[in-house]
Amino acid sequence: MENRTVMSEFILLGFPNTNGQKTILFISFLAFYICTLPGNLLISSAILADSCLHIPMYIFLCNLFMVDLGFASIITPKLLVSLWAKSRTISLGGYMSQVVFYHFLGCTEGLLYTAMAFDKYVAICHPLRYLIIMNWRVCAILAAGTWVTSYLHATILTSLTFMLPYCGPNVVDNFFCDIFPVMKLACADT
Repeated sequence: MENRTVMSEFILLGFPNTNGQKTILFISFLAFYICTLPGNLLISSAILADSCLHIPMYIFLCNLFMVDLGFASIITPKLLVSLWAKSRTISLGGYMSQVVFYHFLGCTEGLLYTAMAFDKYVAICHPLRYLIIMNWRVCAILAAGTWVTSYLHATILTSLTFMLPYCGPNVVDNFFCDIFPVMKLACADT
């Protein structure tokens, strides 16, 4: 029988060999984050405001900008905190939520690209029937389907990962939360 302690937090190691460059990294990531947020919001609001842009391509692009906004808001704030305040710990719940949203948005992005490819296929190969095939209903089903499928994927994957017992060292060799680095810390056979 082993003595097992339940982990309540993880330590993200961050970027290796960046002792004298943390301020430069912090300023760079903060500048990118500050540019990303209003840029994506501006483009999305322009698409939503102009009725001429309410066609499948721009609807999928608007969804893609929301995914990009989410990606920036998942990883960057914790990265900025770890660079500025040198607080590299993250709670188990924080780690799990970052993993869920990371995989949720990553899967959504891939499925949105697939829906956009289908839209372009129909526009090129069936131009005369494009408006019949890619109507509002099909466009909404494709967009909603990407979000729902991605949510199911991320929820199942994360719940299966965190059902494993974690009792070893709680140091994760990464700057953001992901499944594979934390699976190396599991005490059970993965």
